[in-house]
Amino acid sequence: MATAEAMTREPPVLPSELRRPDEVALFFSVATAAQTLGVSDDTVYELVRRGELPSLRIGRRRVIPRRAVELVVEHLLADFDPGLLADRLSAEA
Repeated sequence: MATAEAMTREPPVLPSELRRPDEVALFFSVATAAQTLGVSDDTVYELVRRGELPSLRIGRRRVIPRRAVELVVEHLLADFDPGLLADRLSAEA
């Protein structure tokens, strides 16, 4: 027979529930990294294969560090020149 204490116990906390809402994940799945970068999963795997995007293998799962995705975006933006874009747009008009 179950005791009153056992019946009022909260259910166990699952790992996905351990993160507070204000915390961000340290790793992205390949699909999430691809969506964040606006490319396909195949492109992310290719970047990993070429060593342009670091990844970790956890069991059978491959994950991409969030910071690595952020650095890829920062690198791409470093080469961006808004003045050049404005010149191109005004030349087309």
